[in-house]
Amino acid sequence: MHVRTSVFLLAGLCLLLQGCAAFMLPKAHRHPMQQGNLIDAEQRALLREGMNTEQVRYLIGEPSLGNIAQPDTWLYIYNSGALLEPGINHLLALTFDGAGTLVAIDNRYAPESAQAAYRAETRRDFD
Repeated sequence: MHVRTSVFLLAGLCLLLQGCAAFMLPKAHRHPMQQGNLIDAEQRALLREGMNTEQVRYLIGEPSLGNIAQPDTWLYIYNSGALLEPGINHLLALTFDGAGTLVAIDNRYAPESAQAAYRAETRRDFD
């Protein structure tokens, strides 16, 4: 009976400590991550209403997310965060009309500051 109680206490302690893993992880396990499309400022500056889908694909590539609800809206998202520490989402939404012509550009996409922070964090990890 004493062994069984010890096993249950040990299992309970392990479960409690697992919840604290985000704070106890060594720095190597919280390394910054980049996800999504990284589109530089020069490419974004070349986007113009009136372009067709092929021109947009050639300029900035395929969107990172499929948009089932609105297939004429392409979503380009970039995020640089860390494991268990999400970063800021940067969104570029392009809307096309039924003929495949770009009619609206919603540009909330400016990952340059996130890129600078990512590079600084990465250098610090390997120093």
